[in-house]
Amino acid sequence: DVCSSDLEPPYTEKEARQWVRKAIKEGPQRFEWWAKRRNGELFWNETHLRHAVIGGQDRVLAFVSDITERKEAEEALAREHSLLRTLVHTLPDQIFVKDINSAFVFNNMGGGRDIGDADSVIGKTDFDLGPNHAFAELCYEQEQEIMRTGKAMIGHDFYIQTESGGKRWYSSTKVPWRNDKGDIIGLVGLNREITETKQAEEALRVSEEQLKLILQHSSDGISISRYDLATGKRKLLMCNDKYVEMAGRSLEELMSVDDLQEFSCYSALEEVQSQWRKRLEAGKPCMGQGQWLRPDGKNNCYEWTATAVRAGERCFVIG
Repeated sequence: DVCSSDLEPPYTEKEARQWVRKAIKEGPQRFEWWAKRRNGELFWNETHLRHAVIGGQDRVLAFVSDITERKEAEEALAREHSLLRTLVHTLPDQIFVKDINSAFVFNNMGGGRDIGDADSVIGKTDFDLGPNHAFAELCYEQEQEIMRTGKAMIGHDFYIQTESGGKRWYSSTKVPWRNDKGDIIGLVGLNREITETKQAEEALRVSEEQLKLILQHSSDGISISRYDLATGKRKLLMCNDKYVEMAGRSLEELMSVDDLQEFSCYSALEEVQSQWRKRLEAGKPCMGQGQWLRPDGKNNCYEWTATAVRAGERCFVIG
């Protein structure tokens, strides 16, 4: 089979004669040809040429089929394939396909895993791509389980130890790859690097631990509450043990009420609320004195310092 579609159309009479001679000397020829209609419109056709002797004379029989729709479909498919390939190879995530034996069929080299270029890994497994046998064994067991059960693995976090001793974290998703009959013939996977996210989570965890230590070992009562600007009500969100001790009530009781002012009093409540609003607008802390109304009758006085913080439409008081 010879295809002339890589020639520059429209093709010349000289080229047509070459095909005729080939059919006579070499046997049947089949090729794609860009022909011209009577109205001058160009169209794709598939031409079959066959040598025949008719009435004692050499003849060449030509069978021509219009393949314009097929060529347009092929070109559309080629464009889509090119677009998809460009998209897949420019994504920062690693996208890969493996066969039933966990060998790479496709790999776009995204995601920061240094395992070679896209073509060099084809046909290889994770056992062939690095010294970390334990990691390769883990991947193999996961993938074989996915292909055995048909159940996808979504958002599994793992890390790879770097040469410097650090960790590079990834979130992995793997789903079964099925053929037209529904049989599992491999899997499709995506690895997204989440190292920065993990570092941020760890930093937040450390910060929270430090905050808890400060709260629990402080000699002052510390609380965070939600503040209603319209009504002046304060709903407790969290506090330390010293705050609970000073209030003389359980943490559950303190958090059950819509307004902490049910358990305390001020010498001039309206004046305090007005001060809160003014200080909030100015972004300044405010101070004052109050008294806990304890259920044991041992009401105690205290000094307080608090700052109101806005978060969108909500307002919080830290004191």
